[in-house]
Amino acid sequence: WRIRWEDDFRTMVCYKETQAEEKLDPLKSEWTGTFRDHRQINPLGAQPENALTGTIFTVNAWRNDPLEVPGRFRKLWFWRESAVSRVPESERVLLYRGLLGHEWDSDINNGHRPNGLIHLSETTVDNVMFVQDSGSIYDSGTAVHHLCLYKANSGAIVFGAGTVQWSWGLDGHH
Repeated sequence: WRIRWEDDFRTMVCYKETQAEEKLDPLKSEWTGTFRDHRQINPLGAQPENALTGTIFTVNAWRNDPLEVPGRFRKLWFWRESAVSRVPESERVLLYRGLLGHEWDSDINNGHRPNGLIHLSETTVDNVMFVQDSGSIYDSGTAVHHLCLYKANSGAIVFGAGTVQWSWGLDGHH
């Protein structure tokens, strides 16, 4: 969700306008809906999130799925010195049940996908609540998740986990 600040950055404002039929934010020049919303009520126009992160929100699923890394990704430097680097090409590594989380992204080529983006993993999940529009309508479907990486024009390496629960894989508690 795009947000805005009030009261000298003490109050975060988000009307979630994508879920409405009309503009809700009283500041007509601002937008507090999804970045990708292309409807005329968005005064800023569509700015899909995958232009920055490489992936775009697609799944709203209360599930406990692991993130999968097929062996074909094992030679990428990202997996060096990990269990993934040692898996045979025909097998896969499951990274923590629940790592995909309840909200996750997909790599969709909608014209805003960064050049040079590569996949670091691939997980396909059936029967998930898949977004059908800019973020207000969902239906059951099949979705594919990828960890992604690309080099921005600035030279920065951009990593997109594409899941709200990526941090679960970084600590010993989860």
